Amino acid sequence: MSDALAAFKETMSRLRAMHGVYLSIRSSTTSALDLSDFLRSEIVLAVSALDFFIHRIVLEGMLEIFDGNRPNTSGYSKFGMPILSVRNKTDEEIRSSFSIEVQQSHSFLSFQRPDKIADAVRKFSSIELWNSVGVYLGKSPKDVKMSLELLVDRRNKIAHEADIDPTFGASRWTISEEDVTRSIDLVEEICVAIYQVTR
Repeated sequence: MSDALAAFKETMSRLRAMHGVYLSIRSSTTSALDLSDFLRSEIVLAVSALDFFIHRIVLEGMLEIFDGNRPNTSGYSKFGMPILSVRNKTDEEIRSSFSIEVQQSHSFLSFQRPDKIADAVRKFSSIELWNSVGVYLGKSPKDVKMSLELLVDRRNKIAHEADIDPTFGASRWTISEEDVTRSIDLVEEICVAIYQVTR
C-alpha cells in the first residue's frame, strides 16, 4: 500500500472515531443539546482528507516518474524546477529538491473539485480519471463528479459561511447523520478508486 493511501486510511479512521464520539454523546444526552456542529466538522474533515490524499498521491506518482518507475506524462513534463535546485548536487539531493519543489508548488492549490483533481492526477497518470473512477465504482462519471461537487459545496457553506441559510436570517442549513455518513463513504470510495485506477 502506498504511503498516500495508508495516511488517508488513518485519517478516515480518526474521522470515523470522531463520529463514534458524536454518537456516544448523542445517546447519553437529551435532544435539547444541539450536536449538529459535530456533524458539520465531519464534513469539513472528510473533504480535507480528500484534498490531503490527492496532494500525497500526486507527489508519490511524480516521484515514481522521476525515479523511472512510471511512464512520463505531459503534465509531468510541464513541471519545472529552478536550475539552482540541481546544480552541483548528488542524485539523492536532486530527488529531495524535486520533492520539495512539487510540494511547494502545490501547497497553495486545493484539490477538491473534480476538474482540479483530474488536473492534478494528469501530472503522473494519463488515464481519463473520472471515466475510470466511474467504471471502478459501477457509477456514471457524471454522477460521481456531481456527488463530489455537492459535497464540496456543502463543505464550503460550513467552512466559509458558518453554514448559515441566508434566506432564514441566522438559522443554519439542516444536517443529518445520514448526510455525514454518505459524505464520508463517498470520499472513501473516490479516494480508493483513484488509487486503484492510477496504479
